[in-house]
Amino acid sequence: MAHLSRSLTRFNFAPGGPRPPLRTCCELAEELGTTPMALGKALQKAGIQPLIDNRKVGAANRAVWYDPRIVRAFWKEKNSA
Repeated sequence: MAHLSRSLTRFNFAPGGPRPPLRTCCELAEELGTTPMALGKALQKAGIQPLIDNRKVGAANRAVWYDPRIVRAFWKEKNSA
């Protein structure tokens, strides 16, 4: 087992540990109880940029990925006002 733990240290995460998982607009819209189009337009209007945008690359998954903490905070603020 010693060799296994040594090999895992090669896969260093970002400073502070692993990053939280990102979510697509559809996943966040389902969680927040709105439509993906309404959430996407609100994010676009607020100027919130996705962390990963695969729409214009030859990737298998052409989705837009957001940090869920930022989107949840934005949505909470938008709906409380």
